[in-house]
Amino acid sequence: MKIKQVIDFVEEYSKPGFNAMWSFVINVVRPFSAGMGLRISQLGPLSVEIVIPYWLRNQDEGPLHEATYLTAAKEGQRLWLQRLLGLGVHFEVMSYQLRLIQPIIGEARAQFSFEPHEVEIFLREIRQKQILEPTFFWQLQDSSEKKCAEIEMQLKITVPQQIPEKSSSKKREN
Repeated sequence: MKIKQVIDFVEEYSKPGFNAMWSFVINVVRPFSAGMGLRISQLGPLSVEIVIPYWLRNQDEGPLHEATYLTAAKEGQRLWLQRLLGLGVHFEVMSYQLRLIQPIIGEARAQFSFEPHEVEIFLREIRQKQILEPTFFWQLQDSSEKKCAEIEMQLKITVPQQIPEKSSSKKREN
């Protein structure tokens, strides 16, 4: 049976099945760097959560590949810093340490959070120095919310312009 006949057969009898099959084929042939399917499930001034899907390209012979953990943490860090400090913020990862507790087989969540007083201290320090080298701790959980890995990231954050003072009592307008 030729591939065209299989596609015609699946399309004829199952439109959702055809769409799922086509999506899978496109995902497999797409270059690895084109995307890993990371989704933001939470982004706020105190926390970030990135969902890492269990796609074939994200796996390392079964469990999720370590590069997906690091990519999720780095992208989450970028989004959080841009939300908190504005688009002019620049950062680079100086070092990282990954501690794998158990392999993640299935969808995963990379999480990072701050306490309100820690955010205030961070903002005060970045306003004073405009270059900061903080350490951030990320936690990775599997779909059953079991802690599977931790990432410690040492960053160098540079903010070119002065960050305005934000009052915590004001509500953000959309």
